Amino acid sequence: MSRKAKDPIKAEQIKGVKYFQVIEPILEKLRGQNEHFNRELHYDKYVLMYLLFYFNPVVDSLRGLTEVSKFRKIQKALGIKRYSLSSLSEAGYVFDSKLLEPAVGELGDNPPSWWLVRL
Repeated sequence: MSRKAKDPIKAEQIKGVKYFQVIEPILEKLRGQNEHFNRELHYDKYVLMYLLFYFNPVVDSLRGLTEVSKFRKIQKALGIKRYSLSSLSEAGYVFDSKLLEPAVGELGDNPPSWWLVRL
């Protein structure tokens, strides 16, 4: 039995990109980590791509992330280029997740006001 092909992701299905402007300045500190002259995917942009993955259920794989990276809306909002599957896959091995701890701590210490939920 063959698998049913997934419907392609549409740019209008991707939500929450406007909130990334708060996170980007904090993540910019990660730029320059594990740089290589041949690498166009930087750590800060890699993290933003993964945040898209976590906050958009229509993106359910690395292949889905590569599909999303081709949308002009996303490229413009995140300042990225289209990324290949191999670039995103390699980044998981190249970038050290321990370097994210200060950024997560900074967000935890000074959360944006729209994160606060009234009970």
